[in-house]
Amino acid sequence: MLLAGSFVMNLIVAALLGGGALPGQAVPAELQYQLFVKILTFDRSLDRMGEEIVIGVLYQPGHRASVQVKDELLAAVRASSVDRVEGRGIRVIAIALGAADVHEALRSSDVDAVYFTPLRAVDIPRLAASLGAAGLLTLSGVPEHARQGVAVGIGQRGGRPLILIDLPAARAAGSAFAAPLLRLAEVRQ
Repeated sequence: MLLAGSFVMNLIVAALLGGGALPGQAVPAELQYQLFVKILTFDRSLDRMGEEIVIGVLYQPGHRASVQVKDELLAAVRASSVDRVEGRGIRVIAIALGAADVHEALRSSDVDAVYFTPLRAVDIPRLAASLGAAGLLTLSGVPEHARQGVAVGIGQRGGRPLILIDLPAARAAGSAFAAPLLRLAEVRQ
C-alpha cells in the first residue's frame, strides 16, 4: 500500500512524467529518494542518527547497472529540494563495494543508512545482516533485496510504488517505525 495523501500522489505523477525505472528496479530514482525521506520521518528512533543523516549508496564499479543506479540516485538527490528529515540535514555519498573493507569505508564516512544498488555475486542476506547489526539502516530500490533482509525496499504493485519493510532487519538496525507506516507497507515479520 502507499502512504496516503497528495504528497505521494504528486511524487507518482512526477515520476511518471520524469522518466522510467532503472535496471532491476520498479520505481524511478527520484521517487525512491522522496519515499525514503518520507519513510525516515516515521522512524521514532531517528535521534540515533544525529543532526545529519548520511546515506551511503553502495555500488559495484564494474557492474554497469549498479553504477547507473548510483549515478541516477545521486542526480535525483542533487535535483531534489528535499534536504532535511525532521530538522536533520541529509547527505548522500557513493561507497564503492570493492577490495577495501566496506564496513570501514562506511564507518569512516559516518554513514547512518546504506542504499543497495543492484549488486551481483554478493551475499545480500549476509551483508544486510552485518550492516544492520552495526546499527545501519539498509535501503534498496531492488524489491528482491527487501525479501533478502534489506530493512526497507521500494517495489511496485499494480503500477504503484509499494513500501516493503523487513521488520526484524529494521529493528536490528535500531529503527522503530511508527504504526501508520507499518499499516501502509508490506511488512515481513
